[in-house]
Amino acid sequence: MTTGFDYRRRVLAYADRISIRPGDEVAFKVSVEDHARFDFRVVRLVNGVVAPTGSPYREVEVETAADGSYPGRVQRIDIGSYAVVPKAPALDRLSSFTFQCHLMPTLPGDSRQVICSRGSGPRRPGFAVILDDTGALALMVGSGTEL
Repeated sequence: MTTGFDYRRRVLAYADRISIRPGDEVAFKVSVEDHARFDFRVVRLVNGVVAPTGSPYREVEVETAADGSYPGRVQRIDIGSYAVVPKAPALDRLSSFTFQCHLMPTLPGDSRQVICSRGSGPRRPGFAVILDDTGALALMVGSGTEL
C-alpha cells in the first residue's frame, strides 16, 4: 500500500521564534534538498496524551493564512550553537593568552567538532581547539603556510 508520501525527501525547517502570543508574527525557514514544492501546515502538539500504544502527544491542526503549497529551495542552515566574533586587532598583538571552557559533548567520536577557533583554514594563521574523530581533545595550529 502506498501513502503517497516520500520519506526519503529531505526537508529541514525551523521557526525564527520559539514562543509567540496571539497576533505575533513568526517566520519559518524551510530548506528542501531537491527544490521540490512543500506543503505547509501549523499543528499544535498536545502533550500528555495517555495512550496504551503510539505517540505520547496528539497533533491538532491550526488554520492559518500561511497554509498552502510553496516552492522549495536549498538553503544552508548551520546546525548547532555558535557565535561569530568580529576581528579584533588586539588579539593580533598578544604574545600569549588563556582559553578556558566547560563542555559536555553530546556526540563525542561522531566526527570532528570545533570548540573554539581563530583563523579560517590551513592557509591562514590561527588555531582550533577540537574534539577529533575519536572524541579526544586536540589542538590544531596553523602557521599560515601549512597545517
